[in-house]
Amino acid sequence: MNTMILMSMKFFTRGKRGDIFLETVRGKTIIVKKKRADSKALNSIANEAFWLKKLNTKGIGPTFISFTNTTLRMAYIHGTPFVEFYDTHKGTTIINTILHKLFRQCRTMDILQVNKEEMHKPFKHIIIQDNTPVMIDFERCKRTTKPQNITQFCQFLVRLGVLVDKEALKATLQAYKKDYSTAQYTQLLRLFHLR
Repeated sequence: MNTMILMSMKFFTRGKRGDIFLETVRGKTIIVKKKRADSKALNSIANEAFWLKKLNTKGIGPTFISFTNTTLRMAYIHGTPFVEFYDTHKGTTIINTILHKLFRQCRTMDILQVNKEEMHKPFKHIIIQDNTPVMIDFERCKRTTKPQNITQFCQFLVRLGVLVDKEALKATLQAYKKDYSTAQYTQLLRLFHLR
């Protein structure tokens, strides 16, 4: 059985902390992430497995399949990187829908006091699959009383060129970071014309 698994696995790409393979299981392609031998990061694959299971219950991330030793298996997300998708669809209603979904996922992580650590430059960390945004790569995810998912994502959108009143955004983000209130979150959505 192990021989069959190894034969069906193909190298896909190399990350900072892990090698990523594609594996076919019952006709479906999944991702297999293994710790790189030269990686000095401790337990990064185990950390990703832990947070994937937690966040999957909130509809965030690729579907967790299994974790054993230093090998994580999860659903393969096939689609377009968010920035590329944004460049070809900006100004359309689908972008507003996607942004709203991303804000909701960031908000959920903030409420859970979980910081993804990549939302200020998620060039490779958000894939649009079937017009739905899926966040990937949770290796650096951690619990904190001061999560910055919304804050970082707003800053990223400004750098991306999304039109927003920057002074109002700065003030609203400062207020949001004090207590993560629903009122301030709603105001952020308004500033990005998502409400």
